[in-house]
Amino acid sequence: MLAVAKLLSWTVGLFLVLLSLLFLFIAPIAIVSLVLGLVLLPPIQRLVHKRLSWEYSPGIKWLIGGSAIIVLLIAVVNADSPPAKSLESTSVSKIIAPAQLLLPDRKDVDSEFKTGLAKNLTPKDIPGYEEGATMEYSKVAGSTGIVTIDFTVMKFQDTSSANAYHESEISLLKQKGGYEEISEGGRSCFSFKEDYGILSGVFATSNCVHGNIAYQVAVSSVNTFKSPRSSLRSALDAIENKIK
Repeated sequence: MLAVAKLLSWTVGLFLVLLSLLFLFIAPIAIVSLVLGLVLLPPIQRLVHKRLSWEYSPGIKWLIGGSAIIVLLIAVVNADSPPAKSLESTSVSKIIAPAQLLLPDRKDVDSEFKTGLAKNLTPKDIPGYEEGATMEYSKVAGSTGIVTIDFTVMKFQDTSSANAYHESEISLLKQKGGYEEISEGGRSCFSFKEDYGILSGVFATSNCVHGNIAYQVAVSSVNTFKSPRSSLRSALDAIENKIK
């Protein structure tokens, strides 16, 4: 019987010590597991008996064993639960730079495109809207075709206002229809293509949001077989280098 009890003490004690190492990132579990594990180890029990002339009573052992089970259950629950996201790590600092400075620089856009003038967007009747700016780049494709890139940046007072505007624009687009959703720009963007034929134009657009900034990149290809999507990808990279 004593041999079984000793083996059980070694097994549970070592298990709790190892458990404390696995949960170092959760300090309370790690500390309690380590303490319980150590006091269960036979060498620690002998040391306590030698220094204090005191042996663990059955009640103390049951208490330690029950505490070990509780710690184990808490550890299992924490292991199964997804880690909580840190607000500090996922939040985006408010962007305070003027909207025009968030537009891509000349060096960020393919040299084949000619630069237009940046224009300020006058304040609109949109909750939380502060200011905006737009810029157009264009190039000739073939003999008669033209490809145009329009960048639009809208700055809001806070993230919630920018998100609300972004979602309302997507909702209106979905109600209108007449587009094909495409995968450009990642999760923060809603991208779509509208095809009106070569002569009328093929349009690829991404409506995106980042922090308190809502931005749009719209590429049109008129009278050319050149797809606007390749230009959309590089244009998104150009504006996100300034915003993110």
